[in-house]
Amino acid sequence: MISTSQPIRVLLQDQPVLGEILFDFGVRFHLHQDDTLTQLMERYRIEEHIFMATVELAFESRLLDMSYLAQLPTHLLLAYLDYNHRQFIKHRLPYFAELIQAAGTSHPDYKVVIEDLKMAFPLFREDFIRHVYKEEDELFAFVRQMLVFLEDPRRYGSMLKRLSTSSLHRMALHHAEDDDDMAGIRSLTKEYFLDPEAPLTLVLLYDGLQKFEKELAHHAQVENELLFPKALELEYKVNGFIHRHSVLN
Repeated sequence: MISTSQPIRVLLQDQPVLGEILFDFGVRFHLHQDDTLTQLMERYRIEEHIFMATVELAFESRLLDMSYLAQLPTHLLLAYLDYNHRQFIKHRLPYFAELIQAAGTSHPDYKVVIEDLKMAFPLFREDFIRHVYKEEDELFAFVRQMLVFLEDPRRYGSMLKRLSTSSLHRMALHHAEDDDDMAGIRSLTKEYFLDPEAPLTLVLLYDGLQKFEKELAHHAQVENELLFPKALELEYKVNGFIHRHSVLN
C-alpha cells in the first residue's frame, strides 16, 4: 500500500512506476518532489480512488503470457499489437522526453550523458515512430487485407496486386534485423549504470527505459513467433484460393 503522506521523492525511489502514472495524470512531479502524494493530488485535483486504482493496475505485468496470446485469433492479436504501439508512442516516449528535459545538467557526474540524451533521444523517438507506422502500414495492413479477402474473395484484383508487391519473408528478415531498437540508448547510458547519488529524474528514466526495453523484446517476440507464422498461414490460404480460382477459369 502506498503511503500518501510520504514525500514524492521517497515514493518514487521505492516505486519508480509511480512517475509514469503521475505524468499520465498531468503531474510535473519533478517540480514538487518534497510534496506528499496527498498534496499533489489536491494541487492537481486528482481523485484519490481513481489514482489508487490506476496504481494497482500498473503494478500488474504489462506483458501478456505468450501461451495466452498464441490462442488469440489473428485480428485480436493485431489489436493487441496496435494497443502496444499506442502505449509506446503516446505514453512511454513522451514520459522519457519529459524526464530528460527535467534532468538538467547541474549534476557534474551526469552532465555529459544528459546532454547526449537530449540530442540523441529525439532522433531515437523519430526513428522509432517511423518504424512503428511503417510496420502498421505494411505488415499489419497486409495481414488485415488477407483476412478481409478470405471473408470476401470478391476483392480478387486488389489481392493479386498486394501479393505481387508484398513479401512476408522480406518483412520478417527486416524485422529481425531491427529488433534491437535500444542499442544506442544502452550505449549512451553505459547499460543504464547509475551511482547512488544520481538525480531522481535519471533514476526514473533509467528504470523506465529498462522496462521499456523488456516490453519491446516481448513485443518483437509476439510478432516473430506468433504474428508472422499466422500471416504466412494466411498467405498460403490466399495463394491456394487464387490458384484454384485461376484453374477453374
